[in-house]
Amino acid sequence: MRHAFWVAALPGVLMLPVIPHLTPTPRLPQLSSLTLARSRNTAVEERSEASMRGGVRPSGKSVRESSSTLRTGQLLDGVSVTFGERFHKVGFQAPDSLVSRDAASKATTSTHEEVKEEDGTDSNKETTSGSSSKSAAPDRWDYTVLEVVRSIVELFQQSSDAIWTGYNLARLPFIVYIPDKWALLVNCEHNVAGFTEYPSDWPDVGRPVCFHAGPYEGLVGQLVFGFSAGDMDTIAIGLSNGPSEARKLRDRPPEILLFTYIVHEAFHQYQSERFGEIPWAREEKYPILNRENTALAYLEMRLLMDALRKIQAQDRVGCAESLRRFVAVRTERWEHGTSFVAGYEQGLELREGTAKYVEVRSLDLAMSTTPRFGSPRGTLLGAAPGQATAPELLLKDFEDRITAGSVSPEDVARNRVYPVGATQALLLDLFGIEWKVRAEKAGPGFTFVALLRDYLGVDDGQCKRLLQETKDAYSYDAILAATDRLAKAYLEGYRAALASFEAQGGKRLEIELQSSGISRSRVSGARKWLVDSGTRSLCLLYQVYTLKNNDLFLHIKDSSVLEQNDWNGYRRTVVFFAHQDVRVAVNGKPIDLEDGKDHPFERIELTADNGMLRYAKRGTVSSSGHRTVIKLGG
Repeated sequence: MRHAFWVAALPGVLMLPVIPHLTPTPRLPQLSSLTLARSRNTAVEERSEASMRGGVRPSGKSVRESSSTLRTGQLLDGVSVTFGERFHKVGFQAPDSLVSRDAASKATTSTHEEVKEEDGTDSNKETTSGSSSKSAAPDRWDYTVLEVVRSIVELFQQSSDAIWTGYNLARLPFIVYIPDKWALLVNCEHNVAGFTEYPSDWPDVGRPVCFHAGPYEGLVGQLVFGFSAGDMDTIAIGLSNGPSEARKLRDRPPEILLFTYIVHEAFHQYQSERFGEIPWAREEKYPILNRENTALAYLEMRLLMDALRKIQAQDRVGCAESLRRFVAVRTERWEHGTSFVAGYEQGLELREGTAKYVEVRSLDLAMSTTPRFGSPRGTLLGAAPGQATAPELLLKDFEDRITAGSVSPEDVARNRVYPVGATQALLLDLFGIEWKVRAEKAGPGFTFVALLRDYLGVDDGQCKRLLQETKDAYSYDAILAATDRLAKAYLEGYRAALASFEAQGGKRLEIELQSSGISRSRVSGARKWLVDSGTRSLCLLYQVYTLKNNDLFLHIKDSSVLEQNDWNGYRRTVVFFAHQDVRVAVNGKPIDLEDGKDHPFERIELTADNGMLRYAKRGTVSSSGHRTVIKLGG
């Protein structure tokens, strides 16, 4: 007779039967209630082709160059958060003249990326702006940011190792900044060049803070890993200029957007310092139009969703069976599919899956822990404990990435990997499998699926049988047909977007440069199109697009950008349109772009209504009609 024992696998969420042949489920600390899942997460780590050949990212304190989506939160239906009247409840005094935030508008996809394509150290030279211990009174948006920072600090003060041992945002330094307004270096234990004392009349955030008033050179809203602040390398997290701008990025309460974004991105800085080598491959080369790979990836998502539903139904055995099928499908896709896919996804699951897991756990703790000492956290996050569970949130995350019976080409390479990795991590917790220490060691040998396969005892013969059973059970032929339709629609959408891009008026600016040794950061409010094996990338709206190294700084704002990549020649061309006020100076002297001449230079400066370029090495600039070509490093 089989005996079942009941234990609390996820406190406050569910009780699961323990079958004797499976390891008993441990009690996890504070993994109970969540109110949001991140929507359209994207992150990719990029390096130069030359440095990529080794297939891994160096660990340690080198600058982490990654491409990452703005980690935004997504509220479940029926959950709302209001902000305006909270200040007096938590000791923050907001100006009476400021009105409460309006309801959020409809969501749009948003991406925040910081990419470095070659190992190296960014100089991050800064200028001070006369900061003092007393500054202009903070406005409502400043109060919002400060309240979120205080909430994060207090969470980690109370639960320093409950999420991930060693990752403690009440101790680790991090920078949050609003472009052109101010920058805060949180957990600042001593004087740091470029910063002064935190204003004495600003709200306390619970930890020592250093302050910089005004713009900080090189920080224009992007995300920067390995940012040099005094004698430390940390992360600089660019924030929107206000709730109205935040609403353009997501139909979500800005407070929750900020909370999840800061916690998630700061964990990437922790990874760069504490994790071993995480395998890396260029996202643009992912076979997003490979029908078999996409269909199997969709099948994996469905199986993980079923595993989560079995958790909700308190069916541990059923959950394990869904995971066995997942292992079989994953084995087929990674071992018998294209050789690129396994290495790319293994690194991305480790990098972004763990960060998503940390984000979810942090929010859960922040919502389920009773606020102490006048904490703003309870009112900040609004919803009552138990209103949403981890399985529910991950299910919602998956649902956001499913389109018409499959997964769209725009989601298959990156966006779906966040919940896929985080769900595997959560289920490893559920079954009592230690994985975090091994994850920190990283390297090409670590995968979530290998741990699951070993625990569940799935052999090659079982994989073949389970794969066929799963294809039959989930109507695999219909999935393939849906995948084909989505691929066709994707290409049609790209052609329409390209026609819109080319139809713009104004001056067409083409900047040709090496693709290696460049830090790239992007904040987008529209979908990104990748075609022709990733050699062409188009987005019709980047709020921020930057390229940077010691000799180069390119900043484009609120514009469409087309990238054309020559993988063999390690070259990239960035194309955008400027609509007015285009001025160019070479070697310190203005030039006439209408003279039809080629102008060699040792340094160049370009300014326009929607961007600027500084470059301090040799190149040429030429112009013909409405088209200007700037070749850097020529």
